[in-house]
Amino acid sequence: MKTILLLLFLITPITSHASNWVKVATSNEGQVFLIDSESLNRSGDSVTFWGITNYGARTPQGDLSAKVQRTINCRTKELIFRYYMFYEELNGNGKLTSSSSADAYSSWVPIAPDTMNDYLFKAVCRK
Repeated sequence: MKTILLLLFLITPITSHASNWVKVATSNEGQVFLIDSESLNRSGDSVTFWGITNYGARTPQGDLSAKVQRTINCRTKELIFRYYMFYEELNGNGKLTSSSSADAYSSWVPIAPDTMNDYLFKAVCRK
């Protein structure tokens, strides 16, 4: 059933966003995960893309969303974070509160099953 919902989200653009933002999943905590389908850049086994996370509530820093660039290796099922941008409003709107290169997090990490990163993996690595 999760796969069916995931695929439904992949083909249904979210009307409150530009047409290239596609909802992938919603967590139990109310976080909403979207990907920019126009930013998918495939190179060998890897896909680099931008995503938005809308938080279920404000973070302690006052943010409601983040745009994150990730690369996922579809063969090894690992990911690496590239860049972060945090915003005061949902969908990457409002004031940009901080941004950074993900150099401190620049190692590949395995993607655990049934996590939000696993849903992102399935969305960008589908065959």
